[in-house]
Amino acid sequence: MCDLILSNSDPIQGWISYYKAFTGSSDCIDVSYDNYIQEMQETSSGRSWVWQTCTEFGYYQTAETPDQPFSSTISLDWYVDMCTDIYGIEGLTPDIDWTNTYYGSTDIQVSNVVFPDGSIDPWHVLALLDSDLPTSPSIYMNGTAHCADLYPASPNDPVDLTNCRTQEINHISEWLSQ
Repeated sequence: MCDLILSNSDPIQGWISYYKAFTGSSDCIDVSYDNYIQEMQETSSGRSWVWQTCTEFGYYQTAETPDQPFSSTISLDWYVDMCTDIYGIEGLTPDIDWTNTYYGSTDIQVSNVVFPDGSIDPWHVLALLDSDLPTSPSIYMNGTAHCADLYPASPNDPVDLTNCRTQEINHISEWLSQ
């Protein structure tokens, strides 16, 4: 991620390059807090992920450290307030310990699960990149990120992304035929 952003002499253009590569979109995004809250209060494709973040994962991307380009107002408290604003529950905070215990943390034991991750995904350092579970393979995709495999195919997709989709279909088809 950092390499892609820093590969451009202009940091703003570097960020735009990262955004386009990560999302596959060149459209501008709405950064209004009020509009985001309203969208999440309605039926939104991101609502369930935000709920899990607010109650289970706590994957908050804060910006409270010095010497970084983002606003220091994006703090842990800011995210807790955001969760309250979306769901109307005061003090809604994630129970990360419960989540790690319930799902196995770094010793996950599952079957019939595919773990796709990509090189430009900021979360890939937390991912299961080398699964030794016989029926739950890891698939690493250079040049893309998690969830890219869930988007419609495009002629511009990296080879690893196309191969990942094929492997996922093959694994899932095999599991369903059993």
